[in-house]
Amino acid sequence: MDIQIFDKYYVNDKYSSKSFFWSSSIYNKKSFDNIVEKKKVFLKDKFLNCINHITENSIKNNKTLKFMGINLFEMSLINEKNVYKSKKIYDCLKLLALEDLIEKKKFQK
Repeated sequence: MDIQIFDKYYVNDKYSSKSFFWSSSIYNKKSFDNIVEKKKVFLKDKFLNCINHITENSIKNNKTLKFMGINLFEMSLINEKNVYKSKKIYDCLKLLALEDLIEKKKFQK
């Protein structure tokens, strides 16, 4: 089964059950904004697990990210978890929602 992702929502009969919209209103059930809103707790936990995985496995052992005893990673935008300070976190949550959708619906393309 294939998935179709559109940039914006347009009313059209050709959209099927495998059509989703990246940027649309949260009132549109097929938009990723709505999916993120519905699964916000699950996606937040998944996002935090990803950040913890990056921190524990690759950053902590890297001595180049430490300067005068300060871990520079802790000051980076990668480690930032506030959606109001870093707007790209919301895009990350949408990508995690896409990953979850692909795994559950078993999309191939």
